Amino acid sequence: SLLSDVRLKKNITPLGKSPSGINIYKFQYLDSDQFYQGAMAQDLIKTHPESVATAPNGFFSVFYDLIDVDFKKVDG
Repeated sequence: SLLSDVRLKKNITPLGKSPSGINIYKFQYLDSDQFYQGAMAQDLIKTHPESVATAPNGFFSVFYDLIDVDFKKVDG
C-alpha cells in the first residue's frame, strides 16, 4: 500500500473520476517537488473501505490494486 493521506499532500487539484466514480487528483507530497496522480484515502474510507489501511504512523494508506485508479508520477 502507498501512503495516500490528504494530510501528507499539498497543491491538490481534482482531475476527474475513475470509471467506478473514485475522485482522481494531482498532488505533491509535502516533502517533494514531484507531482503525482492518485486517490485520497479520506475519499475511499467512505466508498471503498477495504482499500484503505492505517499505517503505523497513524496516516492512511491505499491499496491501489483494489481500486481502478493508477498511482503515477505526472508533470506539474
